[in-house]
Amino acid sequence: MTTRDDYIVGYIGGSGRSGSTILDMMLGANSRAFSTGQLDDLRKRVLASGATRSEAREVDSAWALLDRLAEHSGKHVVLDSSKAALRLARLARNPKGRRLRVVHLVRDARGYVTSKSFSTLVESPQGTFGHTAAQSKWAAVMDWIAQNVLMLMVGVVSFRGRYVVITYEQMTRHPEQTLARLADLLEMKYESSMFPPFDRPDFHLIGGNSSRLAFTELRYDDKWRHKLTSREKVLIQLASGWLYWLLARLAAGHERAAAA
Repeated sequence: MTTRDDYIVGYIGGSGRSGSTILDMMLGANSRAFSTGQLDDLRKRVLASGATRSEAREVDSAWALLDRLAEHSGKHVVLDSSKAALRLARLARNPKGRRLRVVHLVRDARGYVTSKSFSTLVESPQGTFGHTAAQSKWAAVMDWIAQNVLMLMVGVVSFRGRYVVITYEQMTRHPEQTLARLADLLEMKYESSMFPPFDRPDFHLIGGNSSRLAFTELRYDDKWRHKLTSREKVLIQLASGWLYWLLARLAAGHERAAAA
């Protein structure tokens, strides 16, 4: 069976709880894109079933799935919002890695920490729904730093010209400009259908934030302003602010380059 070789993969990377599900849906609302969600969850479900695979077989299987999704959907762009930097690095080592375009989505760590430190409804690797355990705020800060540093390293080293940084804050405050820029990266044109509310029933999102089921508008979530104490806000900024500043500067540079 022959497979298409004219599609690209839009990979949304960074930390969880940063708006990746919403971004996947907005990009997937384009007529040339197919929204899949967190495809890495399928690998976790295979491992949860007791099956074992080598890394090489996992990568081959991942690309075979992407081939089938492109073939089945007939779309130019297949979106994968798995976020994990290690999955991205493994996909990039395959000869088909040239198809990858990377969107590094980063959110202020104070928002991420607030989201992680409270229980929320999520889909498990087995396909059932349950509530996550609340994580300590300081463990969440370390997770945020680790995930974003890894994604930055993979993006800068392996994806020059195919890697852009955007911030959650930028996306929610200037959505049309952000979506237009990402559409250019993914070799498609901005369409008004990409802005919520959506009028299509065919999203195929695996995993992600369950609130997507009731997503009708894009708004900036700033619960951290009143859920964190003043001391917590300061300490989180001291620990993570340098990295957010760096990524925000990269995001601004990518925005200027796109406008030039």
